[in-house]
Amino acid sequence: MVIGFAAACLFLLAGLYFIRGRGAALLLRLHAVPEEDNGTYDPSKISRFIGLISLLFSLGAFLWWLGKVSGKNLFLTAGLAVWIGTALFILIYLNTGERFWTPSEDYIPFSSALEQAEESAAEEEASEHIEDLFVSVSVRGRVAYGAACLEKAADALTARTPRMEEYLEFLWSFTSTILFDEWEERAETFRAQLEDFSAAYGLEELAEEDKVFLYYLQRDSLEAAVENLKNGEAGFTLEPTVRLIKAMWKNGFELPSMHPFLLSSAQESGGWGDPRAPEFFRQQIQPKTEDENQKGRSI
Repeated sequence: MVIGFAAACLFLLAGLYFIRGRGAALLLRLHAVPEEDNGTYDPSKISRFIGLISLLFSLGAFLWWLGKVSGKNLFLTAGLAVWIGTALFILIYLNTGERFWTPSEDYIPFSSALEQAEESAAEEEASEHIEDLFVSVSVRGRVAYGAACLEKAADALTARTPRMEEYLEFLWSFTSTILFDEWEERAETFRAQLEDFSAAYGLEELAEEDKVFLYYLQRDSLEAAVENLKNGEAGFTLEPTVRLIKAMWKNGFELPSMHPFLLSSAQESGGWGDPRAPEFFRQQIQPKTEDENQKGRSI
Protein backbone atom coordinates (compact mmCIF):
# COMPACT_ATOMS: atom_id res chain seq x y z
CA MET A 1 0.00 0.00 0.00
CA VAL A 2 2.89 2.36 0.74
CA ILE A 3 4.28 1.70 -2.73
CA GLY A 4 0.90 2.51 -4.29
CA PHE A 5 0.65 5.81 -2.43
CA ALA A 6 4.23 6.72 -3.34
CA ALA A 7 3.55 5.95 -7.01
CA ALA A 8 0.44 8.16 -6.94
CA CYS A 9 2.48 11.02 -5.43
CA LEU A 10 5.23 10.63 -8.03
CA PHE A 11 2.70 10.72 -10.88
CA LEU A 12 1.10 13.79 -9.30
CA LEU A 13 4.41 15.66 -9.02
CA ALA A 14 5.39 14.71 -12.58
CA GLY A 15 1.99 15.81 -13.86
CA LEU A 16 2.17 19.20 -12.15
CA TYR A 17 5.68 19.73 -13.53
CA PHE A 18 5.01 18.72 -17.13
CA ILE A 19 1.54 20.24 -17.55
CA ARG A 20 3.00 23.73 -17.09
CA GLY A 21 5.27 23.15 -20.08
CA ARG A 22 8.36 23.11 -17.86
CA GLY A 23 9.43 19.73 -19.20
CA ALA A 24 10.11 21.15 -22.67
CA ALA A 25 13.82 21.59 -21.94
CA LEU A 26 14.10 17.89 -21.02
CA LEU A 27 12.18 16.80 -24.11
CA LEU A 28 14.42 18.80 -26.44
CA ARG A 29 17.21 16.31 -25.77
CA LEU A 30 14.96 13.47 -26.90
CA HIS A 31 14.10 15.21 -30.17
CA ALA A 32 15.40 12.66 -32.69
CA VAL A 33 13.47 13.67 -35.78
CA PRO A 34 15.27 12.78 -39.05
CA GLU A 35 17.08 15.76 -40.52
CA GLU A 36 15.30 15.48 -43.87
CA ASP A 37 11.90 16.02 -42.23
CA ASN A 38 10.78 19.61 -42.74
CA GLY A 39 9.39 20.28 -39.32
CA THR A 40 9.65 19.64 -35.63
CA TYR A 41 7.65 18.37 -32.69
CA ASP A 42 6.55 21.08 -30.26
CA PRO A 43 8.19 20.17 -26.90
CA SER A 44 5.83 22.44 -24.97
CA LYS A 45 2.72 20.68 -26.28
CA ILE A 46 4.25 17.27 -25.65
CA SER A 47 5.15 18.35 -22.11
CA ARG A 48 1.56 19.40 -21.37
CA PHE A 49 0.23 16.14 -22.81
CA ILE A 50 2.59 14.11 -20.62
CA GLY A 51 1.50 16.22 -17.65
CA LEU A 52 -2.17 15.49 -18.32
CA ILE A 53 -1.55 11.76 -18.67
CA SER A 54 0.54 11.73 -15.46
CA LEU A 55 -2.26 13.45 -13.54
CA LEU A 56 -4.80 10.91 -14.82
CA PHE A 57 -2.54 8.01 -13.81
CA SER A 58 -2.09 9.70 -10.44
CA LEU A 59 -5.86 9.85 -9.99
CA GLY A 60 -6.15 6.17 -10.84
CA ALA A 61 -3.37 5.27 -8.41
CA PHE A 62 -4.96 7.28 -5.59
CA LEU A 63 -8.32 5.58 -6.17
CA TRP A 64 -6.63 2.16 -6.19
CA TRP A 65 -4.79 3.02 -2.98
CA LEU A 66 -8.03 4.18 -1.33
CA GLY A 67 -9.64 0.90 -2.34
CA LYS A 68 -6.84 -1.09 -0.77
CA VAL A 69 -6.90 0.98 2.43
CA SER A 70 -10.68 1.01 2.83
CA GLY A 71 -11.29 -2.45 1.44
CA LYS A 72 -14.01 -1.09 -0.86
CA ASN A 73 -14.14 -2.54 -4.37
CA LEU A 74 -15.78 0.62 -5.68
CA PHE A 75 -12.52 2.57 -5.41
CA LEU A 76 -10.56 -0.31 -6.95
CA THR A 77 -12.97 -0.45 -9.89
CA ALA A 78 -12.87 3.33 -10.34
CA GLY A 79 -9.06 3.36 -10.32
CA LEU A 80 -8.91 0.56 -12.86
CA ALA A 81 -11.46 2.38 -15.04
CA VAL A 82 -9.36 5.56 -14.97
CA TRP A 83 -6.25 3.63 -16.03
CA ILE A 84 -8.01 1.82 -18.86
CA GLY A 85 -9.73 5.01 -20.00
CA THR A 86 -6.42 6.89 -19.98
CA ALA A 87 -4.71 4.16 -22.02
CA LEU A 88 -7.53 4.20 -24.59
CA PHE A 89 -7.38 7.99 -24.72
CA ILE A 90 -3.63 7.90 -25.43
CA LEU A 91 -4.06 5.35 -28.22
CA ILE A 92 -6.91 7.23 -29.89
CA TYR A 93 -5.44 10.70 -29.45
CA LEU A 94 -1.99 9.84 -30.78
CA ASN A 95 -3.34 7.94 -33.77
CA THR A 96 -5.91 10.44 -35.03
CA GLY A 97 -3.71 13.23 -36.37
CA GLU A 98 -0.30 14.88 -36.15
CA ARG A 99 -0.99 16.31 -32.72
CA PHE A 100 2.41 17.75 -31.89
CA TRP A 101 3.98 18.26 -35.33
CA THR A 102 4.86 21.79 -36.39
CA PRO A 103 6.17 22.38 -39.96
CA SER A 104 8.92 24.96 -39.82
CA GLU A 105 11.28 26.64 -42.25
CA ASP A 106 13.54 27.23 -39.27
CA TYR A 107 13.67 23.54 -38.38
CA ILE A 108 16.79 22.63 -36.38
CA PRO A 109 17.69 18.96 -36.87
CA PHE A 110 18.51 16.85 -33.85
CA SER A 111 22.21 16.67 -34.82
CA SER A 112 22.40 20.43 -34.18
CA ALA A 113 20.31 20.47 -31.01
CA LEU A 114 23.04 19.52 -28.54
CA GLU A 115 25.37 22.14 -30.03
CA GLN A 116 22.78 24.76 -29.05
CA ALA A 117 22.22 23.46 -25.52
CA GLU A 118 24.11 26.38 -23.97
CA GLU A 119 22.11 28.91 -25.99
CA SER A 120 18.89 27.20 -24.95
CA ALA A 121 19.89 27.53 -21.30
CA ALA A 122 20.56 31.24 -21.82
CA GLU A 123 17.18 31.65 -23.51
CA GLU A 124 15.47 29.90 -20.63
CA GLU A 125 17.11 32.36 -18.23
CA ALA A 126 15.99 35.25 -20.43
CA SER A 127 12.44 33.91 -20.44
CA GLU A 128 12.38 33.77 -16.65
CA HIS A 129 13.68 37.33 -16.49
CA ILE A 130 10.94 38.59 -18.83
CA GLU A 131 8.32 36.71 -16.81
CA ASP A 132 9.59 38.45 -13.66
CA LEU A 133 9.14 41.83 -15.37
CA PHE A 134 5.62 41.10 -16.63
CA VAL A 135 4.20 39.06 -13.76
CA SER A 136 2.69 42.21 -12.25
CA VAL A 137 1.14 43.34 -15.57
CA SER A 138 -2.49 42.43 -16.28
CA VAL A 139 -3.65 40.38 -19.27
CA ARG A 140 -4.94 43.54 -20.94
CA GLY A 141 -1.57 45.20 -20.34
CA ARG A 142 0.35 42.27 -21.83
CA VAL A 143 -1.85 42.16 -24.93
CA ALA A 144 -1.42 45.92 -25.29
CA TYR A 145 2.35 45.51 -25.02
CA GLY A 146 2.24 42.92 -27.80
CA ALA A 147 0.25 45.36 -29.94
CA ALA A 148 2.83 48.08 -29.30
CA CYS A 149 5.66 45.71 -30.29
CA LEU A 150 3.91 44.69 -33.51
CA GLU A 151 3.26 48.33 -34.36
CA LYS A 152 6.94 49.16 -33.94
CA ALA A 153 8.00 46.25 -36.13
CA ALA A 154 5.38 46.98 -38.80
CA ASP A 155 6.44 50.63 -38.94
CA ALA A 156 10.11 49.74 -39.26
CA LEU A 157 9.43 47.23 -42.04
CA THR A 158 6.89 49.43 -43.83
CA ALA A 159 4.27 46.75 -43.29
CA ARG A 160 1.26 48.82 -42.21
CA THR A 161 -0.98 47.36 -44.90
CA PRO A 162 -4.79 47.77 -44.65
CA ARG A 163 -5.17 44.24 -43.27
CA MET A 164 -2.37 44.80 -40.74
CA GLU A 165 -4.00 48.07 -39.68
CA GLU A 166 -7.30 46.26 -39.24
CA TYR A 167 -5.65 43.61 -37.11
CA LEU A 168 -3.78 46.15 -34.95
CA GLU A 169 -6.98 48.09 -34.33
CA PHE A 170 -8.71 44.86 -33.34
CA LEU A 171 -5.83 43.80 -31.07
CA TRP A 172 -5.79 47.14 -29.29
CA SER A 173 -9.55 46.85 -28.73
CA PHE A 174 -8.87 44.01 -26.27
CA THR A 175 -7.85 46.60 -23.68
CA SER A 176 -11.37 48.02 -23.48
CA THR A 177 -13.66 45.17 -24.52
CA ILE A 178 -16.09 43.63 -22.06
CA LEU A 179 -17.65 41.26 -24.59
CA PHE A 180 -14.89 38.67 -24.61
CA ASP A 181 -16.96 36.02 -26.40
CA GLU A 182 -17.53 38.29 -29.40
CA TRP A 183 -13.87 39.35 -29.38
CA GLU A 184 -12.66 35.75 -29.35
CA GLU A 185 -15.04 34.81 -32.18
CA ARG A 186 -13.70 37.60 -34.38
CA ALA A 187 -10.11 36.74 -33.44
CA GLU A 188 -10.37 33.55 -35.50
CA THR A 189 -10.76 35.63 -38.69
CA PHE A 190 -7.24 37.01 -38.22
CA ARG A 191 -5.51 33.64 -37.99
CA ALA A 192 -3.27 32.56 -40.87
CA GLN A 193 -0.77 29.80 -41.50
CA LEU A 194 2.81 30.78 -42.25
CA GLU A 195 2.51 29.87 -45.93
CA ASP A 196 -0.63 32.03 -46.30
CA PHE A 197 0.33 34.90 -44.02
CA SER A 198 2.00 37.27 -46.50
CA ALA A 199 -0.88 37.02 -48.99
CA ALA A 200 -3.53 37.36 -46.27
CA TYR A 201 -1.89 40.50 -44.88
CA GLY A 202 -0.69 42.01 -48.16
CA LEU A 203 3.00 41.59 -47.36
CA GLU A 204 4.19 39.89 -50.57
CA GLU A 205 6.84 42.56 -51.21
CA LEU A 206 8.68 41.97 -47.95
CA ALA A 207 11.83 39.90 -47.65
CA GLU A 208 11.16 36.31 -46.65
CA GLU A 209 12.80 36.63 -43.22
CA ASP A 210 10.69 39.72 -42.47
CA LYS A 211 7.50 37.85 -43.40
CA VAL A 212 8.40 35.03 -41.03
CA PHE A 213 9.28 37.48 -38.26
CA LEU A 214 5.98 39.38 -38.59
CA TYR A 215 4.05 36.12 -38.78
CA TYR A 216 5.35 35.00 -35.40
CA LEU A 217 4.72 38.44 -33.88
CA GLN A 218 1.14 38.43 -35.18
CA ARG A 219 0.55 34.87 -34.01
CA ASP A 220 1.93 35.41 -30.51
CA SER A 221 0.22 38.78 -30.05
CA LEU A 222 -3.09 37.06 -30.77
CA GLU A 223 -2.30 34.03 -28.60
CA ALA A 224 -1.52 36.31 -25.64
CA ALA A 225 -5.23 37.09 -25.52
CA VAL A 226 -6.89 33.98 -26.94
CA GLU A 227 -5.08 31.46 -24.72
CA ASN A 228 -6.52 33.17 -21.64
CA LEU A 229 -10.03 33.27 -23.09
CA LYS A 230 -9.92 29.57 -24.02
CA ASN A 231 -8.81 28.54 -20.55
CA GLY A 232 -10.93 31.06 -18.69
CA GLU A 233 -7.99 32.07 -16.52
CA ALA A 234 -5.54 34.95 -16.47
CA GLY A 235 -2.35 32.91 -16.20
CA PHE A 236 -1.85 31.69 -19.76
CA THR A 237 -0.69 34.91 -21.42
CA LEU A 238 2.95 35.01 -20.28
CA GLU A 239 4.32 32.34 -22.61
CA PRO A 240 3.30 34.01 -25.92
CA THR A 241 4.27 37.40 -24.49
CA VAL A 242 7.75 36.09 -23.67
CA ARG A 243 8.13 34.62 -27.17
CA LEU A 244 7.09 37.90 -28.76
CA ILE A 245 9.52 39.99 -26.70
CA LYS A 246 12.40 37.61 -27.43
CA ALA A 247 11.62 37.73 -31.15
CA MET A 248 11.75 41.55 -31.08
CA TRP A 249 15.04 41.52 -29.17
CA LYS A 250 16.68 38.87 -31.36
CA ASN A 251 15.78 40.78 -34.53
CA GLY A 252 17.22 44.04 -33.24
CA PHE A 253 13.96 45.96 -32.65
CA GLU A 254 13.74 48.41 -29.77
CA LEU A 255 11.19 47.36 -27.18
CA PRO A 256 8.47 49.83 -26.09
CA SER A 257 8.77 51.34 -22.64
CA MET A 258 7.03 49.23 -20.01
CA HIS A 259 5.87 52.26 -17.99
CA PRO A 260 2.26 52.60 -19.24
CA PHE A 261 1.68 48.85 -19.22
CA LEU A 262 2.77 48.52 -15.59
CA LEU A 263 -0.12 50.85 -14.75
CA SER A 264 -2.50 48.04 -15.68
CA SER A 265 -1.93 45.84 -12.66
CA ALA A 266 -2.38 42.08 -12.46
CA GLN A 267 -4.19 42.74 -9.17
CA GLU A 268 -7.09 44.32 -11.05
CA SER A 269 -10.16 42.22 -11.95
CA GLY A 270 -8.61 38.90 -11.06
CA GLY A 271 -5.55 39.42 -13.23
CA TRP A 272 -7.40 40.57 -16.35
CA GLY A 273 -7.02 44.28 -15.61
CA ASP A 274 -9.67 46.98 -15.63
CA PRO A 275 -10.99 48.02 -19.07
CA ARG A 276 -9.06 50.94 -20.48
CA ALA A 277 -9.10 52.68 -23.85
CA PRO A 278 -6.09 51.94 -26.08
CA GLU A 279 -5.09 55.61 -25.77
CA PHE A 280 -4.40 54.99 -22.07
CA PHE A 281 -1.35 53.00 -23.17
CA ARG A 282 -0.52 54.66 -26.47
CA GLN A 283 -0.35 58.24 -25.21
CA GLN A 284 2.00 57.36 -22.37
CA ILE A 285 4.58 55.41 -24.38
CA GLN A 286 7.74 57.48 -24.05
CA PRO A 287 11.29 56.90 -25.31
CA LYS A 288 13.17 54.61 -22.98
CA THR A 289 15.33 56.07 -20.25
CA GLU A 290 18.89 54.87 -19.93
CA ASP A 291 17.88 52.76 -16.90
CA GLU A 292 15.21 51.01 -18.97
CA ASN A 293 17.66 50.44 -21.77
CA GLN A 294 20.05 48.81 -19.33
CA LYS A 295 17.22 46.63 -18.02
CA GLY A 296 16.34 45.66 -21.60
CA ARG A 297 19.94 44.73 -22.37
CA SER A 298 19.91 42.34 -19.44
CA ILE A 299 17.08 40.42 -21.15
